[in-house]
Amino acid sequence: TVVACRLGRCQQAYELFQQWDGFFLSPFEVTREILADDRNTVFLTAIGGFLQNFLYGFGGIRLREDGLKVQPLLPEQVRRITFKRIFWGGKAYQLSIEKKEDKAIYELTQA
Repeated sequence: TVVACRLGRCQQAYELFQQWDGFFLSPFEVTREILADDRNTVFLTAIGGFLQNFLYGFGGIRLREDGLKVQPLLPEQVRRITFKRIFWGGKAYQLSIEKKEDKAIYELTQA
């Protein structure tokens, strides 16, 4: 998902992201804690990868020495993402991304 987003392949990124569906249980969309089958096993590092899809993929966050850079890419199925606390360089930030007229608009503020 992250690579597809960086290449601007929004639909492909979303399709790759959909592969996570089998790892969550309805109705609260929590992760499985037991082995359900051979395909859908959850472990801690997998959840880290799931979060990276949002942060570095759809959120477009780049961690640079001179600060956070943001180049979001939201698929049509995702209207809004908000990261309430991103800690970088000794500071806390809030990042809000919203899709408006097929363009991802973001606001990065110090929290």
